[in-house]
Parts: sequence; structure tokens; C-alpha cells
Amino acid sequence: MVARAQARRDGLTVELQARLAFAKGDLRSHRAGRSFDAVLSLFHVMSYQTTNADLLAGLRTARAHLREGGFFVFDFWYGPAVLSDRPRRVVKIVADGRIEVRRETTPTLHVNENRVDVRFDVHIRAKEGGATQQVQELHPMRYLFLPELDALFAQTGFERVAARAWMQATEPDDRSWYASVTARAC
Repeated sequence: MVARAQARRDGLTVELQARLAFAKGDLRSHRAGRSFDAVLSLFHVMSYQTTNADLLAGLRTARAHLREGGFFVFDFWYGPAVLSDRPRRVVKIVADGRIEVRRETTPTLHVNENRVDVRFDVHIRAKEGGATQQVQELHPMRYLFLPELDALFAQTGFERVAARAWMQATEPDDRSWYASVTARAC
């Protein structure tokens, strides 16, 4: 993935090339050796940090890369909504003229660990000849609560400045499965 990004960067102007750098790293330990005005973490990366130690390490990494007053913005699974509208099994089927893909999503809620293990079973069938392929993935996802985040922020040099339901101007509630937070480095 990094090689593909670098190849695309090579097609840009020299000025843009100089402003882009790509690196492979672990959210919990990566150090770029520079600081920024903002750090973004999207696609629920923070929810993949299923232990307090991993969450703290991820927050420390973000803080290590921010100038004083810089912002850390991330999205996550919002706990009140996960518990109010509990995860459930979902089957989705999509097809075109060549293949049919059936994805079964099976969640297991671990309420005392603030975690949902989401198992994906993907069945792919060729319409001509009937050849099949099966793929399985397990995604442990941590859901978070604002008071919990505030306590973690206090330990890592952040203060929360905003919490929003995903892509909304309103605060998250028990119907907002996805939320985002903006925290300031202090």
C-alpha cells in the first residue's frame, strides 16, 4: 500500500511531492520525528484498540506528533448507541453478471469488556461454473464513552473540545453508533 501511495505521489508536482511522506507503522508506537498542527485517525482505528493499554499508547502517539494547541480528530464506535441498539447478525448479498457475494456479519458482544467481536464470513460464487471462494475475518471493536475518553485524555495531554455524531453537527446520543471527537493538545 505504501509503495502504491509513493508511486501516485511521483505523478504530482514537485511542490506537492515534497509535502507528502508515507510510512508503515503501528499506531501505538510509530514516531515520525516531526510534529504537526493536526493528527487524524479515521475508519474507527481507535476502536480497534481494544485494551486500555492500547488506547493509551495510541493517544500518546497522537500527542507525540502534535504541537501545543494542535488537534487530534478521530472517529469511533459510541458506547451508548452500541448498548441501546445492540449489534445483530446481518446478511448482505450483492451480485453482478459474473459473481454473487454473500457477506454474513455475526457480532458477539462482550459487555464487560466494552468490545464487540465482529465476524465476517464472505462467500463468493461464480455464476458461470459455480466456483466458490470463502473468506473469514474477525474484527474486535472497542466501543467508547465520553467520560472514559476524558479520563484517558487527562493522562495523555489532551482536552476534549468537541464530540459529534458522525457527519452531524449534534452531540452523539443513544442512536449515534459512530461518533467523532476533537481533542486539543495541552
